[in-house]
Amino acid sequence: MKVLLVEADSEGLSGIEETLAQLPLSGIELERETELSGALERISKGGIDLVLLDLTLPDSQGIATFERAYAFAPDVPIVVLTEVEDEEVGLGTVKGGAQDFLIKGQVGPEVLSRSIRY
Repeated sequence: MKVLLVEADSEGLSGIEETLAQLPLSGIELERETELSGALERISKGGIDLVLLDLTLPDSQGIATFERAYAFAPDVPIVVLTEVEDEEVGLGTVKGGAQDFLIKGQVGPEVLSRSIRY
C-alpha cells in the first residue's frame, strides 16, 4: 500500500512517520510531500492508495486544502490531519468526502491503523 503523507511541519511529519512504523500492518510504502501542489502532481502519476493530508500547508490552508485534493482525486481515500482547535473543520471534511480525520498529536498506532484499514 502506497501512502502519501502531505505535511509541511517537520514535527508532524516525524510524528506520523514514527506512528506508521509502529503499525501492525505490513507493506506500507510512505511517500512525502510538503505542499499541496506537489501532492497533486504526485497523485496524478497514479499508484497512491491513501493520502494523509494536513490542512495547514504553505500553498493551501484549511478546508480548501481538502476540497482541492478531493476535487482533483475523488477516488483516492483521504484522511485529514487537523490541529485540536480545528476539530469542526475535520468533521466538515468527513461530511465532504474524507474517509476520516485525525487530530495531530493524538494519533496513536491503533487509531492510525484503523483509519488506514477502512
